[in-house]
Amino acid sequence: MDKVELIVEAKMGEEQERKIAAVARVKYRLPSVGLYVVEVPKTCVPALRGVDGVNSVVTNTYITAQ
Repeated sequence: MDKVELIVEAKMGEEQERKIAAVARVKYRLPSVGLYVVEVPKTCVPALRGVDGVNSVVTNTYITAQ
């Protein structure tokens, strides 16, 4: 099963994180900007977008310096 890493903008808090964790694996929390970095199977992305309190979901692109 293909997984993707996403950045989720949502309300911060334990209840919100539980809702997100029911659909995806929370890898990082960035509370100062209201973001979570999550890993989720591609087939579950629509369910993640439908979680109450989630404002946006975007693909996490890797930026490297050369």
